[in-house]
This record gives sequence, C-alpha cells and structure tokens, in this order.
Amino acid sequence: MVTAVLPLYVVIACKKHVPGASPDAPWRLYVLDLRRMSQTATAEQRNIGDQAVWADDSTLVHALPGDYGSDLCTVPADGTGAARRLMTSAVAPACPG
Repeated sequence: MVTAVLPLYVVIACKKHVPGASPDAPWRLYVLDLRRMSQTATAEQRNIGDQAVWADDSTLVHALPGDYGSDLCTVPADGTGAARRLMTSAVAPACPG
C-alpha cells in the first residue's frame, strides 16, 4: 500500500511512548516534522490521552484526566513554553469545521 502525504501537511502531532519516562506517564505528546524527519517533544510532561488537535499553526489542544471527565489543555507545538488549562470537565478536543 502506498500512502501519499500532501505537501500542505508537513507536521503531525502524535503520542509517543518514551523509554525511561515515569511508569505513571510513559506517553508524551510529540510533533513529527515530515520535511526534516525530526521529532520534537512538547512541554507537556503529563501522560496524555489519545487525542490531540491543532488549535492553530503552532498550538495543540489535548485532553488530560480531570475531576469530572477530561480537562483540555493547550501546549506550544515547538517544545517551548508550558501546557495551560483551556477548559475543565470537557470530553475530548475537537476542531470546529
């Protein structure tokens, strides 16, 4: 099977299992640059859920377990900055079309 990737889509947000990370948080949010074939860890150090969406060209939204459902957080895609809470008691991130 051959997969084509449009030139427009050159970065992918993905969940990566990190060897040596805490057993409580082995899955981290990474960004894969398809042009350079390089990966960048985001500033989020907590164990993330299965979904992340692009809020804009430089920011990701992802879910973390919260008191009542999931809390949504944002984090810069370039590995700088820090994760910030966007919304509490949400279900999952979604991208309005």
